[in-house]
Amino acid sequence: MNILMLSADDVRSVTTMPEAVAAMRTALIELHRGTITAPLRTPVTTEHGTSFFMPAGASDAIGIKIVSAFPGNPVHYLPVINGVYVLLDHTTGTPVAVMDATYMTALRTGATAGLAVDVLAAADASILTLFGAGGQAQSLIDAVCAVRSIREIRIVSRGGESARTLAANQTVPATAHDDPAAALADADIVVTATPSTEPLFATSMLKDRVCVAAVGSHSLSMRELPADCLAGADVVVEDRDTALAEAGEIGDAIQAGFLKASDLIELGALLADDASLPGHPRSVYKSVGNAAEDITIAREIFMKATAENIGTTVTL
Repeated sequence: MNILMLSADDVRSVTTMPEAVAAMRTALIELHRGTITAPLRTPVTTEHGTSFFMPAGASDAIGIKIVSAFPGNPVHYLPVINGVYVLLDHTTGTPVAVMDATYMTALRTGATAGLAVDVLAAADASILTLFGAGGQAQSLIDAVCAVRSIREIRIVSRGGESARTLAANQTVPATAHDDPAAALADADIVVTATPSTEPLFATSMLKDRVCVAAVGSHSLSMRELPADCLAGADVVVEDRDTALAEAGEIGDAIQAGFLKASDLIELGALLADDASLPGHPRSVYKSVGNAAEDITIAREIFMKATAENIGTTVTL
């Protein structure tokens, strides 16, 4: 059995952010139409963190991502989020590729958020506020900048040093902030990418017309947004059932009476022109990640790497 091994550098070398955004458009439309099967992720938790097993099946591929979120990893000089993706031949079930999924996850998370921003944000949106300066932050910045002409970036992080480092490495003017209210003043786009269990800001800090993309939380015990942020907003998700099962913000808003399950709009339905937005000034995109995104970007990476003779083939 021959398996193509692709490192993080290999994945970076074959995929651009605009290509990833286009791939996520395909993924979410296929998920909406039911041509990709993506069961709920299976978590395995220890005292150190959680590993998630995320299988999916498409018309031309089968795959599974194993991704771990271990908050203490920086002490060991390892990223908080790390993982691998195993891609299988859809006719034989034989593994054909194993690729780094740490960067792949950041890439598809950023690309999906960028796609949502492209659909939801004002055409002239130019100020981006980002909460979180971890491993997914740069991909999120790249994705938003790929779909809007951003002239100012404000970065908020818990420690501050990571925000300053990230800000110093941008091509767009960027500053680090420790005051959420100041960072949010007049922001057109707000992206959150943290493991927070408490809201990062008050809804009153947002301007009336704003696009919020929350991508950091992925369980009912986590939340980055206050429940009332979803009140009177266009609320968009990857998949309604997954959001109801895994998004703390959605659960909070429904419990508080700010939202009904039927209010949730799937991004794939919007992209397929099977749904429309109510048109509220504030829009909220809540992502928990979906295996449909992973299998779509993995098969794109595999096809490009094969065509360009990138990676190392091993025989098992």
